[in-house]
Amino acid sequence: MIRGLDAAIYGYGIVGSHLSGTEQRQAKKAQTVLNRQRVAFILAVGAQVNPEAVAYQIPFPVTDSTSAKKLAAMLEVKLIPLFTTAAQVTTGPIKAATLRAKTQASARAATWADTPTVPNPTEGTLN
Repeated sequence: MIRGLDAAIYGYGIVGSHLSGTEQRQAKKAQTVLNRQRVAFILAVGAQVNPEAVAYQIPFPVTDSTSAKKLAAMLEVKLIPLFTTAAQVTTGPIKAATLRAKTQASARAATWADTPTVPNPTEGTLN
């Protein structure tokens, strides 16, 4: 799950650089929320984290606001199954936080999507 959050945080850096105004602030807020979730999950489960800077391969070129919003929606959709899996193997406050994170990712995915549906989570990869 931590690697997925890392990839999404990285991706939002790219997303934000192609947006402006309210949408850029929305991307920065999402990146901040994901960063806080990452830290909370690391502390809660004592996960080991690679301290080296990592770059991820983006699944398609991001060249404008349309492709940036498409990437943002995809990042969120990719997080949903990670949070689902984590919720299945945790209990108590960690499980509750994971379920909240899943709900938030779903809401952000819907916000970024151009249509009422969100991208298929099996399309594209984050490496």
